Amino acid sequence: MRPVSTESLERCRVCGHTLRFVKLIRGERSGKTIPLFACRKCRSFYSRLEYQNQTSGDVPSGAGALDGHLQNEEYVRNRVRDVLTFASEKRWISAEKARLLDVGCGVGWSLAVAREMGLQAVGVEPMGEAATYATTTLDLDVINALFEDGLFAPATFDFIVLDQVLEHVPKPTTMLRDVFRALKPSGVLFLAVPPIDWTRRAVSASLQFPMGAVEVIDKRFGKLASLVKGHDMFRCPEGHISYFSTTAIGVLATRCDARVLAQYHAQRFRPRWWSTLGLSTGSFFLQRDGA
Repeated sequence: MRPVSTESLERCRVCGHTLRFVKLIRGERSGKTIPLFACRKCRSFYSRLEYQNQTSGDVPSGAGALDGHLQNEEYVRNRVRDVLTFASEKRWISAEKARLLDVGCGVGWSLAVAREMGLQAVGVEPMGEAATYATTTLDLDVINALFEDGLFAPATFDFIVLDQVLEHVPKPTTMLRDVFRALKPSGVLFLAVPPIDWTRRAVSASLQFPMGAVEVIDKRFGKLASLVKGHDMFRCPEGHISYFSTTAIGVLATRCDARVLAQYHAQRFRPRWWSTLGLSTGSFFLQRDGA
């Protein structure tokens, strides 16, 4: 049965177009059924449309959440070093006196790498335990807060990182506008979200099969269940509430007076030919319009 929602909520978080109800998916936290919607125009997907305002209480906390950040040190360090190297090669960023901001920096591995590469690095992290680790253990400059307009003066940073954050917030356009406001004219934003394209939709069991069938696979088939979960982009409809298409990223850039410079992948050849197949890396460099 189609869930009851108000007309005002049934609009795309990016382009404002009418959404269509797709199906119900089991919530990964509460176990309740979560309605999934799709945009008819930009082909993005959304869950938890009733979630309108993010607060500090919405942020995961505790030892388990902190451990996740601590265990990702090697991955984050390598990823950020490669992102900054790529941006430097393209002359989108200069190591000399460049100012970097990482929104949702976790315990600060990205900031440590940026500092090692000669950048002035600042982070914003809403999880108290992660922010404390960054400031006390790693001696990094991290603000414990949800990112919001006014946290920094306009046009403060040369380069901003927003990696695996935007899919969690209820008002992505508003947040992105605030982030770009902190960026200098012609400054560059590295934006990464879980990639959604036709291949990911095709192999996502939560999207393709009835909720009961997915639950049977989870309970009865060990290795198959692990494989299914690993390729299911819609497995976490309570945490990941927005699933942005490549088209949506372009719309977001335009609405923020910016443009998409390129898609990114550690294997440089992938973005060059993936786009011809309708595939997405989920990682983009966006540039703010110049003064």
